[in-house]
Amino acid sequence: MRTFGLFNPPTTSPYRATNGITFDLRGGDVVQPLAWTASNPDGSSAWFMPPYFKRWLRFYMPLPILPWLSIRVGRFGFYFGAKCFGVDSEAYKDWFAKTAQSDVYVGSRAVMLLTARFTGKLQ
Repeated sequence: MRTFGLFNPPTTSPYRATNGITFDLRGGDVVQPLAWTASNPDGSSAWFMPPYFKRWLRFYMPLPILPWLSIRVGRFGFYFGAKCFGVDSEAYKDWFAKTAQSDVYVGSRAVMLLTARFTGKLQ
């Protein structure tokens, strides 16, 4: 699985290391989780612990048209859009990678269609 960007190669680090704005258009393998197997009472994520995602959307986007925006101002950060993640991570072996073993290898990456996150704890 692979990803690409119009202006920069996508990395699995969504926050900028320095102050500024990063905008890119991305393409490649898309994996978008759709449904959990059950609800976690503590609100924990189905990405890293049970119950894992039961369904997901997967396709290949041949053109770099999925937007990505990352902003950092001091210790505050924000990102929005097509986030890149390492599909080969141990965190995904129990839900996604076990069904896609033929094309998941060391260095495999995919993008999500849409994600957003704010933080005030960047170093």
